[in-house]
Amino acid sequence: MSFGTTLALLVGLFVALPVVAHLLRRGRTEEQEFPPAHLVPAAVVTSEQRSRLEDRGLLALRALMVLFLAVLGATPFVRCSHLSMDRQSGASVALAIVIDDSQSMRATSDGRSRFEQAKAGALQLLDSAREGDAIAVVGAGSRARLLLNATTDLRAARQSIHALEVSDRGTDLGSAVTLARSALRELPHLDKRVVLLSDEHGDPLPEGEPAVWAPLKELTTARPNCGIAEAVRQGQEVSVVVGCNDESATVERKLQLWLADEGASQALDEQALEKRSGNQQVVFTQTSKDFDLRVEITGADAIERDDDASVSNEATELTVAVVADRSKASAVTGGAPLIEQAIGALAPDIALKPLSQLPDTVEGLRPFAAIVLDDPPGLSPERRAALEAWLRQGGVLLGLLGPASTSAELAASVEPFARPGAQWEKNETAVLDIGSLGLLGPEAASLTDLRQVGRVRLDAADLPNTLIAGKWDDGVPWLFERAVGSGVVLTVGLPSSLGLSDLAIRPGFLALLAHTLEGARRRTGPKRTSAGVAWTFPASSSIVVAGLPPQGELVLTPQVAVADPSQQSPGNVTSEGYGGLELQEVIPTLAGRYRVVVDEREEQRSVTLDASELTRLAAAATSDPSVAQASAEPASVDASPHWAMLVLALFALELAMRAFRKSRSRLKPALAEGE
Repeated sequence: MSFGTTLALLVGLFVALPVVAHLLRRGRTEEQEFPPAHLVPAAVVTSEQRSRLEDRGLLALRALMVLFLAVLGATPFVRCSHLSMDRQSGASVALAIVIDDSQSMRATSDGRSRFEQAKAGALQLLDSAREGDAIAVVGAGSRARLLLNATTDLRAARQSIHALEVSDRGTDLGSAVTLARSALRELPHLDKRVVLLSDEHGDPLPEGEPAVWAPLKELTTARPNCGIAEAVRQGQEVSVVVGCNDESATVERKLQLWLADEGASQALDEQALEKRSGNQQVVFTQTSKDFDLRVEITGADAIERDDDASVSNEATELTVAVVADRSKASAVTGGAPLIEQAIGALAPDIALKPLSQLPDTVEGLRPFAAIVLDDPPGLSPERRAALEAWLRQGGVLLGLLGPASTSAELAASVEPFARPGAQWEKNETAVLDIGSLGLLGPEAASLTDLRQVGRVRLDAADLPNTLIAGKWDDGVPWLFERAVGSGVVLTVGLPSSLGLSDLAIRPGFLALLAHTLEGARRRTGPKRTSAGVAWTFPASSSIVVAGLPPQGELVLTPQVAVADPSQQSPGNVTSEGYGGLELQEVIPTLAGRYRVVVDEREEQRSVTLDASELTRLAAAATSDPSVAQASAEPASVDASPHWAMLVLALFALELAMRAFRKSRSRLKPALAEGE
């Protein structure tokens, strides 16, 4: 307590003055006439009545007024942890509240988590808001989200903050601050502020206006912690990534491998953690894939939730099938077909499955997210039916048509790539219209001087709801794109064989394959992602997402419909084409395993923690001096109006009490005479 505050509160000692004043008042001795008194000599009579307090109610009111005046005088000196907004000349304020809901905000101290403290601070700020103030709310967990656009509806702002829950997301402070500033930019308020309620476990904050105010510095207090970023079964091994933010958090701690069964009483294996901060990989050797497993860190730290994790099954990014004639599709020097080499270079983490022929059942096609057919010699009715069903479940099919495709056997055809009747023609002078190849991006320019000895004439060979995504300069289509249910078919009028064209060695060909793989990723989704990364599905699909233990009964449902990002390509804007397909979006925010059912096709996916979220300890420094200056300002609480109103109320009550007693004393003689 400062000297000024103490001096102001000493005014309360003057409460003794009304007591002394009441004690000095002497009661007056009542005189009564006694008839024989005139026979007695006059004598001076001294009253023996002792001093006593009178009007105790009035005394209590006056004492309270003195005490309240003392508090009123001390309010300008008070600084406390209760957050409030100071105002410039009483004007309205535009305030953006950035609340960090990332995994590191789960850290607890004295029974309260950082996130609970941040929400309490946000609600305190709203308590000091007035009519006319504009409030925006931003979530700083990755991806940063504008939870509430700037509004003067304080009730909506309070509901938005109450609804926010802590998650296992990473931290995205930079984007969150940028969003907050954008939310305030167009508002007419002169006083605009951004409040950051976070442990600041992120990258340096961006410079800009308004400056960032971070009032709850206790959130940045270091709290040692270790957590499991991910645990994956790889063949006969279980690989676990553990992140620690301080060496002290690893002392005498072990990582144990358990059966996922809650009745398990003994760990299958355990290894001591290295006594260091940062990420470390621990590998367990196990002999069976028949049981679900989990891993656990012994001991206690700041966050208990990240000390236990389920082991996810081995999963690759994508499984892609390639059906090609190795004698035609390989380089002159031999080796794998050029398509396989190109896909392996673009996405080394995918599972590439070369096939000699295409399966003729849906069950045989179901493991593949994408299929590439190079110069197929026509498809039988059984294979066409299987492909149709597979496409409707979200598959991506790329067909490179050539001479073999136009000489199909009886009952075979090139559907679903094109209508029957597509013909191969020898044409060495044909030139691609580069302006029509916006789908391939800048790499389309590499096809300007494409060498070829012929082409498949696809004019009038397209199927319904087909989008022409590229053509020759004489108007003959070269690239088709067609949505089939939740899937997509891409048809190209050239094969990959170097004997027929040099398409396979051009960057534009790599762009075509990358576009195919990206479409497959969006439809099937990666099997393992970080918390907060969206899973997208076709809008026409039936989606069920449910958490497996430890989430238990957690069920996520698609909430947002988003447009396919590929619609940004020039000329790719129709709603019936692949680029205009609408997608559903599900964002899992808790780490663990999930069961995903897409159109009755079931799979498992896992959500992991951001390893950097586990290894950061101290708050990130910022290069913006306005941030540090604003953050250092203490929060003040102006209670003067409230105390002043109490003093006035007590004064009015005293006046009313004195008036009442005065009128009552006047009525007594009148009543006595009436008797």
